[in-house]
Formats: sequence, C-alpha cells, structure tokens
Amino acid sequence: MTDARGKISIQRRGNILYLKSSLLQVAYDLANGTWGYQDKSGYHIIRGAYCRVELEDGRFLTTLDAEERRFSTQMMEDELTGPYLQIRFSHRCGSGPSSIKLNIYLNLYESQNYLVIGASVKPEEGKEVRVHRVDVITVSPWMGSPVGGIFLGSQPTNYHVYLNTYSDHPSSVREVLDKVDLTGEGEICHNGLIYDAESKRSLTFGFLGFFRWWGSIEIGYDSELQPLRNYKGINRWAMYQIWDKSISEETFSEPIYINYTDFYRSAQETYVKLISDISDAPAPPAPALRWNSKPRTGSVSEKWISDNIDWIDKNPGSLRLGEGVIEYMEVPWGWQRWNGVAEPERRRFPNGMEPIVEKIHSFGMKAAIYFSPFEADEEWPGLNELSGCILRDRSGSPIHRAYEGERRSVLLDPSDPRAVQFVTEQIERIKGWGFDALLLDMAGYINHLDPFFSPLYRDGGITRVEAYRRGLSSVVEAARPMLVIPKYGCTSYNVGITSINSISIDAWRNPFDVRWEDKYGIPEMAKLWASKLYGQGLLWTNSIDAISISEPRPLNEVLILLTACALSGGMISLVGSLIDLSRDRAELLGRILP
Repeated sequence: MTDARGKISIQRRGNILYLKSSLLQVAYDLANGTWGYQDKSGYHIIRGAYCRVELEDGRFLTTLDAEERRFSTQMMEDELTGPYLQIRFSHRCGSGPSSIKLNIYLNLYESQNYLVIGASVKPEEGKEVRVHRVDVITVSPWMGSPVGGIFLGSQPTNYHVYLNTYSDHPSSVREVLDKVDLTGEGEICHNGLIYDAESKRSLTFGFLGFFRWWGSIEIGYDSELQPLRNYKGINRWAMYQIWDKSISEETFSEPIYINYTDFYRSAQETYVKLISDISDAPAPPAPALRWNSKPRTGSVSEKWISDNIDWIDKNPGSLRLGEGVIEYMEVPWGWQRWNGVAEPERRRFPNGMEPIVEKIHSFGMKAAIYFSPFEADEEWPGLNELSGCILRDRSGSPIHRAYEGERRSVLLDPSDPRAVQFVTEQIERIKGWGFDALLLDMAGYINHLDPFFSPLYRDGGITRVEAYRRGLSSVVEAARPMLVIPKYGCTSYNVGITSINSISIDAWRNPFDVRWEDKYGIPEMAKLWASKLYGQGLLWTNSIDAISISEPRPLNEVLILLTACALSGGMISLVGSLIDLSRDRAELLGRILP
C-alpha cells in the first residue's frame, strides 16, 4: 500500500508503516507497537520508541503489549507550521474497567525539519481511570529487557548532554557514564539535546506546552541492556508527565518537539520560536542592571539602604545610574514584618517605604522590592480571616513554608478567589508606595510544581501546574504596570505569563561565598549562563541572580564575572554594600557594564 499526501508519502510493507518526507522518515511497527526515527540519509537516530502509561494502582499499559493496534491519517494545516500530516496510532490496552485506548498523535510536516508527538488516554465509555504518569515517548528497558535507544553514531561516552534543569545541580552539559542517571526522580527538566562529538549528529527535544501537566525527562545509559549487539546508544530516555488525575474522557498530554535533522543550534532556535508562538509569550523586557542592597550579615533597614544611596551621592561619577546602567535599586527580603504581608518592619523602617522609594527615584533609578506571593506568616494577627483559603494537604492540615529560625508561613490556595483578593491587596499597597518592580520570591510558591505535592485545591478540577499558572497570572495582572521578576521559580511554567528567566541555583544562593575553586564555582556559573542563551531576547530575558564583586573576592575573579555578565546580554543583580565598594571595582563595573 502506497499513499502520497502532498510532499509526504505513506507506505506499508507487511507490519511496517513508513511515513516519509524529504527531510526525515518514521517507521511504525504494527506488530510490536514501536517507532523508529531516521534522518534523510536513512540513519536510525531513535530505535524502538514506545509509549507507556502508569495507573494509580501501579499497573502499566504500553503500546508494546496492546491487544489491538490501528492507525489513521489526516492532512491538516497550521498557520505557524504550514501543512502537515497527522497520524493517529490507536492502541487498545488492558482489559476490564481499567482498559484504555492509548493514542499517539504524530505530526509530520511538509516543510519543517522536526516532528511533534503527543499522546492521549481514553477510558472505556462510561468508565473512569486514575492515571499517575504518561511516558509520551520512551526507549527505556521494559520488564528487565532492552527495547530501544538513541544512536548518534559513536559510543555514548562521546556524547555530550545538555539538560535544562532547575535543580541544585548547576552543571548544564554533562558526560554520559555507564549506569548513571543524568536526572533524578522529581527533577524538573523540560528540554535538552544530545550531541555526538565524533559523528557530529545531534538530537534536540523538549516539551512544547507547560499549561497543565508536570513534566520531566529521564536519561541514562546502561551498557548491559543494549538492544543491538554492534551499536551502543543511550538506552534510558523518557519524556514523561505526571498526571495524578482521574479521567473519564479522552485526555491529552502536552506535545513534544523532536529535531534530529537540524544542527543543534538552529534546532534550539526553532524550538524556542515555537514555544513563543504557541504560548503567545509577552515581549521580553530590556536588560537592566540591578543593585541588591542586601547586607552580608544582619537585616536590611531604611538606614542601610539610605547609607548605600548616600555613597553614590558622595562619590559622583563612580557609578553611572539610570536606564542602561544601574537602573534598579532592590529592597531585599527582610523588609516586611510578616512574610507575605505588605507591612514594613517598623523598627527597621520607622518612616515606612515611601521615603526610600523617593530617595531611589531622586537618583534617576527605579525601585524594586521582594515579595512572596500566596503565603501569610502564621504569626500574623489577621491570619484567621484567611482560614478558609489556606492550602491544605490530604489530611486537612495547613501546608507551611519554613524560614530560618522557627518562623513559618502558611501557603494560600491560588484557586481560591479570597486568596487572590488578599494577594492583590498586598500588591496594591506596594504599588501605592511607588515601587517600579516586584521581585517575586517563589521559593514557597514553587511547591505547586513538586510532583510529590498533594494539596487540596478549592477548585478540585485543576492540576498543580494549572493552580501555579493561575496564581502567577493573577499576581502579574495585579502588579501592572510594575515589572515582575520571578525568582527561584521555573521559567517554563511561567511561559506566556512572564518573560524573565531568573537563573538561581541553590548551590549559589549565597553569592558572597562563591569561589573559583569551588565545585560549583565561577567557571560552572559562566557555563550555566551560556547554556541559557538560546532563549535570550525571544522567549525571555535572562536575569543573572545574583553576584558579588566586593572584597574579599580577588579582582581577577571580579573581571571574569563582569565579563561573563556583559556577554550574557541579560539582567544582572549585583549584591553587596556600596559603602564598602572600592573605587577600582566601581570603575571596573562602569567600564564593563556601561
């Protein structure tokens, strides 16, 4: 059987269905439910790919053991990508009340060098199943036996793997080692690439949607479970999503982008452009230099910030201020009396916040302030008024965020209108003080993106990701026209809401103490910044947060840090005391970051 749909041909030979464009080819084996992906030369980049679903009761349903396999095709048109052929592969998996139809949707484009893959789960009519996890595409061993792999030509030890993660592991490019997993359980990872330094082949992959499901990527190598005797490749790879959801109708995964025909740089650029178009992402803001007036020890105060600004007045010309140079002065965490409540600590800010904002503005700078959304200090006297919108776990107990010492906050439910109203009121108060930017401390709020987090939302129909995005959207809307800079968050889930990529790693949370010789020192820091450049200016503005150029850091390290900052093209947050900044360092800052 041969069928031609425009520039795409479909041919069936026995149990193998071949789908071919001028740029690539996909082969589907109807006998065992696996896919193979070839480049235009016919080389098999991905072999033995399949789909797997894990139900809440621990049972697995896969395309490998489906009782029935069918396919259908349809020519479609998309204004972003042009004409494409969508092939739906349907698999009837399981039996009894938990049986499902597992559908794979493969989009093969007439004029694009990539594939888009999605999956859906459809229970039997009138039935309901609870799905825990969906591996939209995987090549990993199954039931102790090898299945497939990613083969780029040489040995996996020659491969370099880039993973866009948000964990406390800052290394962005990693080597492939035998029996070593490159991502951990519960670690957020949404895109990456594999490059073979010998063959020069590459595979670029990533999720195209971040609207409903928590997703990640598993990747590793096991030399003892190779599917082919004469070829070795990465044989642990899965792009999966955690659903933890009961469904009664066909429910879809987020789509996945796969590109193995373009050079990895252009493949990444295409990926970012697609995400920007799909999510209708806002235009990234212009880069800006921020000074974070956080003291090395002790708490921030009105006097401390005022003394730092006075240093500028007493040292005219040492630092250039305003748009394009030091544009923002940050009021760091610690200004508030109660976490999550817009009320300044009166002992440290006896005159409130307006005088500080006015003083910052008088030097031609903008004022930025930290704020932690959707939480309230458990010692705050007004907490009882919010008791109905406190986020609770499955046992009904409040969910907390712990701070240094014994202070704790309770998290608020972003799906509850009362919580949204409370947060809006706090932001309105901050706007009334005259601030120009809101630095969102997302360290507590990001709990919604923990796959092991099981809260009870007021809106029981939403997922954790939907709750996260709903709350963040309400914050951004309430803050207009202030610039909103999320910190300690996950940029992917912010797509379409904000367009600032804050690069914050736990290993570097104390910028005063990062040294060149540290395990995660300045060289690794610069590598991480470079790894985020592919989205700079289109999907986001990178925000480097934060670095210190004060003593006792050696001057040669300062020079390297500031050079890397200048080359990053993004926002930079410098932390430390202007009072203690030596003249030579101030002059260096002025030359490199003019």
